[in-house]
Amino acid sequence: MGLFRYIVKRFLLFIPILFGITLVTFTITYFLPGDPAAVRLGGSPSVEALEEMRIKMGLYKPVWERYFIYMSDLLSGDLGKSYLTDRPVLYEIGDRVLATLELSFVSLFIIVVIGIPLGVISAFKKNSIIDHVARFVGVSGISIPSFWLGLVLIFLLFYVARIFPPPLGRLPPGIDEPARITGFYIVDSLLSGDLETLKLSLYYISLPAITTALVNLAPITRMTRSAVLDVLEKDYIKAARAAGLPERQIYKDALKNALIPILTTIGLSIGFMISGSIVIEKVFSWPGIGLFALQSIASNDHNPIQAYILIVGLTFALINLLTDIAYGFVDPRIKYG
Repeated sequence: MGLFRYIVKRFLLFIPILFGITLVTFTITYFLPGDPAAVRLGGSPSVEALEEMRIKMGLYKPVWERYFIYMSDLLSGDLGKSYLTDRPVLYEIGDRVLATLELSFVSLFIIVVIGIPLGVISAFKKNSIIDHVARFVGVSGISIPSFWLGLVLIFLLFYVARIFPPPLGRLPPGIDEPARITGFYIVDSLLSGDLETLKLSLYYISLPAITTALVNLAPITRMTRSAVLDVLEKDYIKAARAAGLPERQIYKDALKNALIPILTTIGLSIGFMISGSIVIEKVFSWPGIGLFALQSIASNDHNPIQAYILIVGLTFALINLLTDIAYGFVDPRIKYG
């Protein structure tokens, strides 16, 4: 019951968060340079056509009235229409968000499989070669820009070594997507038994996922190392070693008690991967919401920009809620009220 009440309280807090996000996004797009009417008409419209379109779009209405209309549409599930594609933004986001999520989930899998064990081993083998490697990964991951790393990996691993495919999206040109079940190509091709498409999906997602993982690997590795080192200094760990418990058991106990800061870092990494997808998706031509947002910014298409910022903000809020809930399963001492 306490957990249920806690979740309800947190969802109620989403209301002011949503209001703040919409206010910021509307203000940003309101002051963006350019003429949305010209974007919608395209080409070289006449002055009369521009004036008519501005009136039709309500660009001459007071800013408070335009914000009220925007909020009314948003609460009814209407994110507006993309002037770039002439389709509702909700449909455009729906077509692309699963591509971003699939890339984020595969990247997260790589991060967890590599980053957490590397951080644990680094903590237990302090000042060893492995520890120095882990610390180097931590420093370099934070220092290297994702777009530069992506371009370097494309040059080395595709152009020079020919190990990975070209950066052309989720599948090679001319190959149909698998039967749509979940929207994730890897899962859909596996469920439908299409092993050839499964192979191609894994092949084409590998390099952008590795790039995303390398950029976000650093905070996971550093936090795991720091949290485990802190736990290893506790009296009960020293007592366990003095009692002759096997190192494997001590590893498990130390990691379990260090999970809360690690979970926090994982949650933040998911949010950063989704919000930072705009760079990776551009470099690898990945058809997700980040690439769509970038195209909308270049075309001065306001509605998709507002929708993208709104999705990113709500994603962080939802991830924070899920992370807080996970704390209770990791540490039974945490109570929700």
